[in-house]
Parts: sequence; structure tokens; C-alpha cells
Amino acid sequence: MKRILFIIVLSVFLTSLVVPVLVKAQGQTLPNSCTITNPAAIYPDSGCATPCDFTANKNCAMCCLLNTIYNITNWLFTLMMTAAVLIFVIAGVMFFTAGGDFAKTKKAQGMIILGVVGLVIALVAKLIPSVVKLIVGM
Repeated sequence: MKRILFIIVLSVFLTSLVVPVLVKAQGQTLPNSCTITNPAAIYPDSGCATPCDFTANKNCAMCCLLNTIYNITNWLFTLMMTAAVLIFVIAGVMFFTAGGDFAKTKKAQGMIILGVVGLVIALVAKLIPSVVKLIVGM
């Protein structure tokens, strides 16, 4: 019963977050240009300008795609690095306060492994734009 109530409350909460965004999005048109935050990072010779006009340059769509990928991976990198540092700090505190208890020490070691996995995911997030640029040929 609690699980069903939790699912209902969660769905109402998510619906109350999504519906206003969808209502506000009605009637809006897509812009003819894209604002590139860092054109030199995307590709120095691609003609990516700030803002990029789709009618004048055929590379603008690819520049906007790469710009979006850079923004998402930068946020992911920042979040994962912050989470990994927090996990390392919490695991260190747990390890030092374990007092020789094998179960607490094992739990702290598991959290350190999770922190390392978080660091690996953060580094892979920084690799994704280069792989996308390689795939699309820029």
C-alpha cells in the first residue's frame, strides 16, 4: 500500500513539474540561430560564430549539437567530481571512526570504490565530445 501511495505522490509531483513547462512551450518557435558558448573549443576552423546563423553557414547545426554536448558533459563532469569528493570524505570519516569494526571498514572500502567509479565516469564525460567530433567528422 505504501509503495502504491508513493508512486501516486511521485507521479503527481512530476506531473506538476512537467505540465507548466509544456504549457509554456506551446506556441514558441525555434530560433534561427544558436548561441555558441565557446566556438574555439568546438572546432577552430569550422566557422562556428557567436551567434551562429543557420541560413548563412551549413556547419551551424553541427556546432550547436557539439555546443550542447559540451555543456551537458561539463555539467556532468562537475556534478560527478563533486559527488566523488563527497563520497571520499564520507568514506574517510567512516573508515577512521570504524574503530576496528570489520563491517564498517568493509562499507567504507565499498564507498571508496564507488568514489573511484564516479571519477572514472567524470573523466569519460570529458571524453565524449571528442568522440562525437570524431564520429561526425569535424
